[in-house]
Amino acid sequence: MSLTRQQRRSALRQALATGEQLLARGLGRTSNKAEILATALALGTRLTAGSPGARIAAFSAALLGLYESSSRAAPTRLALACKKGCNWCCHNFVSASAPEILHMAAAAGDLAPDRLARAEAAAALGPAERLGRKVACALLDVEGCARYAARPVMCRVATSLDVASCIDEYEGRNLRSDITVAKSPIQHGFNTRAVLFTALAIRGLDASAYDLAGGLRESQGGEAVAARWLAGARAFASTHTAPLDHDLARLCEGLAVEGRALVG
Repeated sequence: MSLTRQQRRSALRQALATGEQLLARGLGRTSNKAEILATALALGTRLTAGSPGARIAAFSAALLGLYESSSRAAPTRLALACKKGCNWCCHNFVSASAPEILHMAAAAGDLAPDRLARAEAAAALGPAERLGRKVACALLDVEGCARYAARPVMCRVATSLDVASCIDEYEGRNLRSDITVAKSPIQHGFNTRAVLFTALAIRGLDASAYDLAGGLRESQGGEAVAARWLAGARAFASTHTAPLDHDLARLCEGLAVEGRALVG
């Protein structure tokens, strides 16, 4: 049964109000579809006003805040092996959306020649080729990530319960073995990325998952890149992409259809 215009507007207002509350307090580990859709609709409103840079900043701040709020509300009870100064995973392929990369690039500013060289070296390699090659992220410093607060969701999800397996992967040993991770960050990451990619799909924006290194390299155009993406174009022309997990892609596709019906 289709909704009247008045019913659709009422449903949208209610969803936006719910979404704003969820953005502030976070999602549970097993958030339902209605909560993810409402949060995606609220998140998408951050892309509607202001300069391209301001819209990207507002969107990304709300997105990353959602992950952190969700993690605080339902934290893992396991002891993570990850500690300050541990950066083994900072040498691997990281996928991120266009707004996450543009937000991190804006925080980093123009890359120094040595950082740009690292980004180019990493961007030349596909996801599988990166393993064991010890090519550091362009923003990795001796003390850790130079823009830690702006790091994308997938960097936040990269947690480990066994540092030895991380070192093995870094050294190019046992590349087919799994790194034991805590479930909670994975679940929060799935929900947050579902909100992210649903929000982009509802607005008809490029929702590819790009290689962070290549995206940082191509983001050197500043707000021009952000403006192009916000106009509906592909964000990065020569950067590797990674397919979304099948369940995540299917969920986002279905929710985007519902969201577009409400937005009109």
